[in-house]
Amino acid sequence: MYIEPRARGSLLNVPPEILLRLLSFLDLPDLFSITKVSHYLRTLASDPILHTERLRIIAPSRVNHSLFRRGPKGELLRPTVEDLVRQGVMKYLGLRGWREGVYLGSTVFVKQYGLYVYLQRRSASRAIMSVQLGVLPPPNHQKRSRSRRQRETSEGTQAGGGKMPGPYPDVEFFSPAISRRLLPAIRELKWCLRRDQLAKTTRLAVGSGVDVDSHLSKWMEGTGYGIVEDGERVRLAVCPGVGRIVRFYEGLGTGTQ
Repeated sequence: MYIEPRARGSLLNVPPEILLRLLSFLDLPDLFSITKVSHYLRTLASDPILHTERLRIIAPSRVNHSLFRRGPKGELLRPTVEDLVRQGVMKYLGLRGWREGVYLGSTVFVKQYGLYVYLQRRSASRAIMSVQLGVLPPPNHQKRSRSRRQRETSEGTQAGGGKMPGPYPDVEFFSPAISRRLLPAIRELKWCLRRDQLAKTTRLAVGSGVDVDSHLSKWMEGTGYGIVEDGERVRLAVCPGVGRIVRFYEGLGTGTQ
């Protein structure tokens, strides 16, 4: 069939308003194909008014028609959940939910969602009223951390006999970040470090040839002042062995050195 050149371009002679109305019923793949025909149709297919109308009017009407269309006898043409299960579209977890009556849109699901919204609103209203009255209770995580801290404190007190022994103030005893079960090991480690430090200081003083008596007296008046006041048990536990120094001075007295 032969078509005259004027008849070929007759579609382009149609007013753009009518063309936009016709293009509004096409899907995006069809519009993309039309853009390759001519520059004029490409301009119309990319018109923002066309796509706005498709999003606000055409697409909702299509969804409404697909969901609620009826057959000649008035029956719904949309497949039910049972039909989807039979066709294999809904399976596994969705099938179990359909059997239990908790699928989306069921009566049980609607009741659960309504209960969730009610509890959320009641919790928010109670929090707002508490803030307005100035009696806001502490959050749950603060309550849990407080109870856990109290439990660890009681356990540490029972493990340590209810006392707080130490060569100097035990900072870890009052720290909530340290478990009370680790306090005995921390105390023992601090005793060892302090004892090794004092032993190293004494060995350096004896080996360097300085006056040990004056050095020891200065240490007793300075750093060792608090330790001496703690009693004989603390001195014996902290200070290093002095048997070598005692034998040295005894040898000086007898003239054997």
